[in-house]
Amino acid sequence: MRSPISRRIIQPKFSTMPRQKNQATVYLEIYQLAVEKNRLQAELQAIEKRKVNISQRLEAIAEQIDFLEKSAHEIKSNSPESESPQAETTQDPVQSPAEKKSEPKDPQPGYHLETMTLDY
Repeated sequence: MRSPISRRIIQPKFSTMPRQKNQATVYLEIYQLAVEKNRLQAELQAIEKRKVNISQRLEAIAEQIDFLEKSAHEIKSNSPESESPQAETTQDPVQSPAEKKSEPKDPQPGYHLETMTLDY
């Protein structure tokens, strides 16, 4: 991602020797201003297009978040009863105390996190 470029007011360029005022210098100034105007209008259109793209992406992200939250609630409500705390109290009697310590414990019983990677 590019770092933001500090913007300042664009000042006109001054020559060390002022040009003599004649018809050619006036047309040169008009041309220079017209070129700058076209460049700034193109930049403004690019910024507006980028703003629209960002707004659309934000809306898509919001919709995706809502969908995922709903699916998470559905998964939680449809989870089998085997994940209840009562099922965790039944342990295998063959396990030694050392094996019991090495088992990872869930911070919250009945709550499991799954991770996935999305490429876009």
